[in-house]
Amino acid sequence: MSANKRFAPVIPVVLKSTRASSAAVAAFWAWRAFFEASGSDYFAHGWVPVAMLGPVLIIGHTDADALCQLPDYAVQRVLMSREDYERFREIPACDIEFVAPVRMGVSHTSELAAVLSDYAESFPCDREIRAMLLSAATDSAVKVPSEYLALIERVQSPAPWPVLDPRIIVPPKTDDLHFDSAVHGGAVVVSRSDTGVVYLCSTQKADYGASDYLESAGASRVVTVQCPEVVLKDFHRRMGQGGVKRATEGSGETSDSYRSQLGFKATVAMEVREVAAGFVPHTTDVSEGFIDRLCQWVFWSAIREGASDIHMEPLDGRGLIRIRIGGDLVRLTKQTIPLETFYALVSRVKRLAKMDFDIGWNEQDGNVSMRVWRGENNPVLYGGRIACIPVIGYEQQKTVCRILEKSGSPPSISRLKLLERDEMLFRWILRQQDGGATISSGPTGSGKSYLLAALLAHLTTEETSTQTLEDPVEYEISGVNQSQVDMGRKVTFNSLGRVVLRVDPDVLMIGEIRDEDTAAVLMKAALTGHPAFSTLHANDASGVIDRMLGLKVGREILAQGLNAAIAQRLLRALCPHCRERVEFSGETKRKVLAVFRPKEHAEIEAVQHIYRRCESGCSYCRDGYADRQAIFEILPMERGGELASIILAGGTARDVRKRATEMGFDTLYSNALRHVLRGTFSFEQAEAFDGRLDLTNF
Repeated sequence: MSANKRFAPVIPVVLKSTRASSAAVAAFWAWRAFFEASGSDYFAHGWVPVAMLGPVLIIGHTDADALCQLPDYAVQRVLMSREDYERFREIPACDIEFVAPVRMGVSHTSELAAVLSDYAESFPCDREIRAMLLSAATDSAVKVPSEYLALIERVQSPAPWPVLDPRIIVPPKTDDLHFDSAVHGGAVVVSRSDTGVVYLCSTQKADYGASDYLESAGASRVVTVQCPEVVLKDFHRRMGQGGVKRATEGSGETSDSYRSQLGFKATVAMEVREVAAGFVPHTTDVSEGFIDRLCQWVFWSAIREGASDIHMEPLDGRGLIRIRIGGDLVRLTKQTIPLETFYALVSRVKRLAKMDFDIGWNEQDGNVSMRVWRGENNPVLYGGRIACIPVIGYEQQKTVCRILEKSGSPPSISRLKLLERDEMLFRWILRQQDGGATISSGPTGSGKSYLLAALLAHLTTEETSTQTLEDPVEYEISGVNQSQVDMGRKVTFNSLGRVVLRVDPDVLMIGEIRDEDTAAVLMKAALTGHPAFSTLHANDASGVIDRMLGLKVGREILAQGLNAAIAQRLLRALCPHCRERVEFSGETKRKVLAVFRPKEHAEIEAVQHIYRRCESGCSYCRDGYADRQAIFEILPMERGGELASIILAGGTARDVRKRATEMGFDTLYSNALRHVLRGTFSFEQAEAFDGRLDLTNF
């Protein structure tokens, strides 16, 4: 189930009074005493008590993104207008002796009786409510209000409950809401015309058909709210009397019409602008305004520096933010950030990505869209792929954002700045129109996705049908049918792979070969006349062969169906404005000559100078590097050729690599050295790829 579809009971909140109920105030003070005893400053975040639903405290705020440390099964959060919020902010003192102590423990059980008993004994609620819960826990004849039956789902759910608008929770009367009861099985759709958020009110726990329809119609977020039948009937009654506005009169409306009538519009999750000079990020401040500026500052700074990733890590009791530039991680802030501020920042990023912002014990991933303003009239669209992983000893996770420019130039071979020999090999791969698989290998962040996107963009024309299976879609390619894996809906590489050849593609790309099934689909396409592309994790190009054999691809199939195996890495290129010229002679020249065949020596001998990095940098680069450049190992596997015959005869990847090197195959090391000779890298950068072990000095 995706993070934007959660279920919550309908809560009868009516903000008519000017103060919270006495029970809510008492529960509020009980929670405050509990947190103060544990040394936490929860109440600085501004949530106020509103009402009680049995043992569940309803709290309100004007900002849905405000940090909330109370357990999700203990509170229901609601949005309030600024006017209502100001009225409820005056919280009177209260004697809390009559409420139950807070124990923060609820049984994760399927038995309603156990849940009701734990709520009565562990959460602050007045004596009458506690007595009723305990009676219902021991006597099935005691009638429990229908809203309380949702308590068991709170305990069982691994995800936080949504922040609800009280005008949605009760049958509303405001004019900025739209309703539709004809979408699916009598469910009521309530949309906010100013935000594009849709509340799907239904008696069902899950209504996937309606949710999918609403998302396809353009809803920016769908929140499923489980309602008692009486509430739905009231909606229908009022619609029949014309008391509310209906979005559609039937279910036959088109998605565009439905989107228009519900007020949907294309949105981005975050507008990123340059933060004023002098902003201090390492401040203990969790206010909405500061966290918003901090979030913008982090993303603006990372994009300005050309970073590929942002790392947000809770380390040693503080928050550390680093960015990856050209493969290297560097600090974004000289000082670490207070942990409380760091948690609020991470929660803000998770909310923007529609992730579970209060969950810190399991892995998560999501996506965020950004519009970055480089001047008043120059917005650029970016995407962020967010991934979180638990870190031992901390409530939050390490959070990483991969930054992808969406509105820049589309991927193309020309932007790869290939060496002449590499471009010749890629042109050969693209000419193989009778099928065959091209597999690129390399670590995360080595440019594999960009390479495949550039190759697909070159192959795609009006006369071809190109299909991809990706997780996630990183580059949107004009004219290409791109399908994305969605584990929440059980849309996997395997399920898509079973049907992909039946949609008649001319060209196929599978984002990653993860198991035997995806390997089989790729090779089946390759052997049936389809140019097929994918990625794989292997140390070098010849390692692709061993990995495919390990995935139960037969030698005959591999020899006939593999067009090319590629390995690639990304290196930081020297800044052309400040790089320093050094003489190309002595031991450096000797090492370079030893790598290449004799027929290339004359050309290498003619090189008089190479370059090294300027450590102080310049106004263009700051650190001596500018941009990044890919290096490649490209192993062409001509059908019926020598290398294919080695595979067919039972040879190993090492045998293939040895013969390919004798034939003039470029390794990552030799490819990097070619870039050294034309001034792209320093010799020291290339030496990192020399896999030979020199023991002469031992």
